[in-house]
Amino acid sequence: MITFIARRRRHLRATSQRFLEEQRTLANVAGRLLIQNATARADDGSRILPNRRATRDALSVAIWVQVLKPFYLGDREPFIGPRPLSPYARLLYDGVAGMVQIEAERQAALVRRLATDDTVIAWLVGSNASSVREMSFASFTQWVDPRGFQLADRIQRMAVEVRSRVGRFLDYHIGRETPVVTMTDRLNAFLTTRPPGTRRQQTPYGQQGAYPAKRLLQHEMMQALGSATVGIGAINPYVRGAQWLLDPTHPKVDHCDVNATGGEEGDGVYPLSELPPFPDHPNCRCGLRAVPVRNPAATTRAIRAEIDGRTPAAAALQGALNAGALTNRILTGEMSV
Repeated sequence: MITFIARRRRHLRATSQRFLEEQRTLANVAGRLLIQNATARADDGSRILPNRRATRDALSVAIWVQVLKPFYLGDREPFIGPRPLSPYARLLYDGVAGMVQIEAERQAALVRRLATDDTVIAWLVGSNASSVREMSFASFTQWVDPRGFQLADRIQRMAVEVRSRVGRFLDYHIGRETPVVTMTDRLNAFLTTRPPGTRRQQTPYGQQGAYPAKRLLQHEMMQALGSATVGIGAINPYVRGAQWLLDPTHPKVDHCDVNATGGEEGDGVYPLSELPPFPDHPNCRCGLRAVPVRNPAATTRAIRAEIDGRTPAAAALQGALNAGALTNRILTGEMSV
């Protein structure tokens, strides 16, 4: 049986692999532009790009207009509301959707495990998803980072950073008159993630052109995980808090170690309102776990009484933890996390 933590890790890996494949496609298209503009060198006949500022500028603009901008930003912008328009936005959306879906199913499974009353289970996770209408709603695309930027802003800034890295790559290799065949191979490596175990090559223009895009993609997926854990936990009567879990590959001591040993009992368990900002830093791979209430039987009895009494509290809970409905409400902007 695959655990929810394993599903989350598998989803992260699958999304990263999809990103890698899409970057290879971009690199191939950009490589063809380089080949089309190459000329034969007089001394040995090898094909190079003319070492002129006009050549560099024209290629930089062409790669931006024909390759990078359509992939990252689309025709105009990456998102309209929560609807993705560009290929990168679709990848990011699918990554976020998967993380939210996994967490929604995880908390629904928690209810099924703790609530011993079939009526209560059906009431909370059934298909009727008419609750939480009174909440303040906003799309996941409206999440604001500490600097005040929403998702579309972050993608715009990231795309400009990728463009700058590619420009430095072109300046370096055109200036050195690198043969265009070698240059296209290096561009492919530059725009794709470095396979695990390979040697890191030091270059004056940096390590990886697509790194900002990969970093943003992973960060938004982890942000989605944290927001879903807290947002869904806030309406889940069987959740009393969240626990900060260090990733097994955690490389060095940082704020995450402090977060994982914080809370009232030093075990990384916090009330939802006191949970440290998650993720703690870019490339953070820690996790959150919804922590169940200490007396689920009492919670079940209280909910059953509300259901039998047809109270407003019961009406607010009906269908509230249906995993599919939760995911749709979060991604379409009907429910704020």
